[in-house]
Amino acid sequence: MIPQIITRQIGKVMIIDIQGVFSGFWALRGRKNLKRILEHKGGEKVIFNFRQTSGLDTLGAKAIMESIPREVSGAFLAGASSVMELIHRHPESKRFQIFEEEQEMIDAFGKDFIETHQATEQRNSPRLQTALPLEFYYEDHDEPVKFKAIVTNLSESGLMAEYIDLKIAEESLNRLNPYDLKTLRLTLFLSKRKALHMEGHVIHRNLDGDQMGIGIKFSNPTLKDQEEIRHFLKLNGMQFEMENSRKEGYLK
Repeated sequence: MIPQIITRQIGKVMIIDIQGVFSGFWALRGRKNLKRILEHKGGEKVIFNFRQTSGLDTLGAKAIMESIPREVSGAFLAGASSVMELIHRHPESKRFQIFEEEQEMIDAFGKDFIETHQATEQRNSPRLQTALPLEFYYEDHDEPVKFKAIVTNLSESGLMAEYIDLKIAEESLNRLNPYDLKTLRLTLFLSKRKALHMEGHVIHRNLDGDQMGIGIKFSNPTLKDQEEIRHFLKLNGMQFEMENSRKEGYLK
């Protein structure tokens, strides 16, 4: 299988998915592609996703590690143990964080997953760009089909979620059609101590360019859930405005 290098963007974070067997001749060719992708990414966060890397040799590990400029700040989303063992052997790997789960990445890069400015379009309810863990599933013949994503846009009426793991993204986009009106069981983590358990359905899928995600509308949220989200939006919206003001020099 010819390996593929796929790039996506969530906020200020570039995600590079390495799919297939990255070895031999294809590793040398892939090294050139990676260098081209990363040559202008100084100061930007980059996550290499190895979850769909089915094979790697020492040449492949060397090609990946030596294609990353010193000024690039990055991390790895761990894949198969045989793949990660070869990555670990390279001395340059020590300067990269290694994550097993999406939650770890949100803890480390949360603010970088958020766009640099708030959306200005008019909507029925206030929206906030954020980075929150989301788990959801639906029942298929009494068997739960589970997904994980990051909420990058939240309102009282719904959310936009984007995927870190491309395999989950592809499965989600194949299985979840807005016209099917499947009921999704959502677990939205507003913090490590506060999780909301809600229902929703897909209203659109995003396949635009380098983004992969879905829009979900809440189905009959309880008054308590609405109040929790409203409080979260208000509190974090105020913090966002204060941080922006400091960056622009309005606050000392």
